[in-house]
Amino acid sequence: ILMQGGMNPNLPLDWYLELLNGIRERFPHVRIHAFSPPELIEFINFFGPPGDGIVEQARWVLGKLKDAGMGSLPGGGGEIFAPAVRTKIGLGKCDMNAWLRVMYAAHSLGMFTSASMMYGHIEGYADRVHHMRMVREWQDRALLDFGADTENPGGHYLGFISWPFQPDNTALGRLPHWPTEEDQAVGLGFPGDVVAKLDGSGTKDLDKNFGRRLRLAGSTEYLRTQAVSRLMVDNVYSIGSSWVTMGPHIGQVALQFGANDMGSVMMEENVVSSAGTTYCLDEAVLCRLIRESGFIPAQRDTHYDVLKTHAGPDAPDLLVKDWSEHRTKRLHIENNEPTMTAELTVGATD
Repeated sequence: ILMQGGMNPNLPLDWYLELLNGIRERFPHVRIHAFSPPELIEFINFFGPPGDGIVEQARWVLGKLKDAGMGSLPGGGGEIFAPAVRTKIGLGKCDMNAWLRVMYAAHSLGMFTSASMMYGHIEGYADRVHHMRMVREWQDRALLDFGADTENPGGHYLGFISWPFQPDNTALGRLPHWPTEEDQAVGLGFPGDVVAKLDGSGTKDLDKNFGRRLRLAGSTEYLRTQAVSRLMVDNVYSIGSSWVTMGPHIGQVALQFGANDMGSVMMEENVVSSAGTTYCLDEAVLCRLIRESGFIPAQRDTHYDVLKTHAGPDAPDLLVKDWSEHRTKRLHIENNEPTMTAELTVGATD
């Protein structure tokens, strides 16, 4: 189960430990995938754990959470790592170094994690490459320090997923879309590209309009970025397809652009849906999308171990006799309608 929430300074550490213990006691077969790096940094700020530096302090907090039942960390709050961009859109979230060090601390404790990237806003193309490169480099570090053949085997990144920014109902989405008439009149390039550097060193003073223009990413750019991430982050096993933001059919096409995982059905999703996009698929529809793309759907766990391959006649999609009557024929569900119950995660295998 994936579980994330707000950063409430009034909740003590014991509240989180009791929550995890309660889930573990009632549902011992459920793996808890919880608390992204920004949440962990706030835990450090709230609880003042012992230790010299972020890694040691994060290890202390993570150790408590792990003992209470937390199994792995989601890659939420990754956004874009480049400092110039992150200070503009991060909304108080931790910086790149803190994010990466929290994950490194988790890996040192034997926990597995994922990484994410949210693009298509004020960043330049070089910022995306820098972001992927940082994930790749810190994955190399985790495998070197905590790989299966080391003295202290531990965890590493198991998955990477990226998606375009969804602008509706957001402050960032109210920025002028590039190019404006003024930009076209004077031949100005996109400010994000002017500022962006492959090493992440770009500074906002390089363009006066940086952070004041929005360049959204559509389906074609999403698929191109998906393919680049598969090539760039080749030391991370799974590349996720973001059908939650892009819709089921673009999510299906993404399987041909490097993705090997369609994620999961959802019990509740409040972030992307609040920005005007809500897609809810059940197990049968996910299996059908994967099979139509030329792959065999398989159910997996959080560690990407295959639990069941849906190759036989009892596969969820093959049991559907009339798709016109299937309850998820309408793949797009409006925001004011309830989402469906979480059932399993489906991955794509050759």
